[in-house]
Amino acid sequence: MLISALYHLETIVSEVVNYNEITGAAVRPEAFGRWSERTALACKQLSAQLLQQLFSNVKDHTLVRYIHYHQATLISLSDQLSGKFSIHSNLEIVTYAHGRKVIASIEGILDLLFTKFYKYCDHGHVVSKDHFDIECAHLNALLVAVLDQLTVLEINDALILAVQESISAKLTDGRYFGVSYREFDYLNKLLRTIADDLVPGTPGTGKFADILYTHNFNSPMFVRWYQNEILVSKINSTKKNRKQLLQKELERLELCPVKIQEFFDASRVSIQELMVDWMRDQLNGRGASAQTDSKSSPTQHMPLNFSVSQFALLVRLSYLEGAYHLHNISAILRFFSSHFETKKQLHISVKSFTRAFYGTDQKTAAAVRDFLQRMLNILDNTYFPKT
Repeated sequence: MLISALYHLETIVSEVVNYNEITGAAVRPEAFGRWSERTALACKQLSAQLLQQLFSNVKDHTLVRYIHYHQATLISLSDQLSGKFSIHSNLEIVTYAHGRKVIASIEGILDLLFTKFYKYCDHGHVVSKDHFDIECAHLNALLVAVLDQLTVLEINDALILAVQESISAKLTDGRYFGVSYREFDYLNKLLRTIADDLVPGTPGTGKFADILYTHNFNSPMFVRWYQNEILVSKINSTKKNRKQLLQKELERLELCPVKIQEFFDASRVSIQELMVDWMRDQLNGRGASAQTDSKSSPTQHMPLNFSVSQFALLVRLSYLEGAYHLHNISAILRFFSSHFETKKQLHISVKSFTRAFYGTDQKTAAAVRDFLQRMLNILDNTYFPKT
């Protein structure tokens, strides 16, 4: 039923995207105008058929399957067109305008799905590139306003930076890996909650940290900040009161209600599980940070003799050769940026590491090749000596 209308739309988009390859000729603006009109008509027909199904006797599980299929296909079509009609595509103004109309028609059906079929949609699916750009612009504006508000309220600078870098890195990663509807909803809701709840006269940093904790802001940077704060409090207290301080904080974290159905990072466990397990380790004397009274930084990173770009290339080569059982590139990048440091960068941001991961130059490649060659020489001399 619906699939035939969707197939018709796919055919039109395929003509638009592949015209040059099929005909070997450049597309005239008037051709795009016709495609724009055909797409608008096809989208209108598909919208009508979708609404008809909404009021039919089709069972929910069948409708869910159809909506998920149409949503995924429409996002794919929108992304194909976004690649062809980007602002960097050097197209004529008229041609670009027609291309944007085609994308707008498809995005209009996606808007319809989330307006009329909200409960049937796949909220875990990544948004289209076009929708991503719109959401990013909105979120960045909201983030700037919230950060200004936090600065006025004199919230701890390190905590503000942890939140800012966490959200900025997620949006930067999203250009490569995608951001789901659910994740955008979470970020919008979190920033609005912060803006509404943190007003002059509120407790400040403690209140802000509690908002992040209860909303399951399980960002590695926030977890690290929280752990550092607890360790600093422990170091600054008397030896007699340290265990009591940790026990009191553990009980508070255990009893604090956390919305585990929400999350900042779907690949990590909840902030409550992360913090409670860590607190128990501190109480039981496990972990390097719990066994020392030193006022050195409690966050442990492995120092490297590589530059960030060289290290990123090594990680990329290992990924391409299947060295990691995990296939989530975003999680891999977060892990390495969180656990290693270089001589020039004690903290490697996910943003800079991602940029280095995808943007290797020849100078970096040459340095890494020399390093790998030295490793090969060691293997040859040690295990395959010439007789």
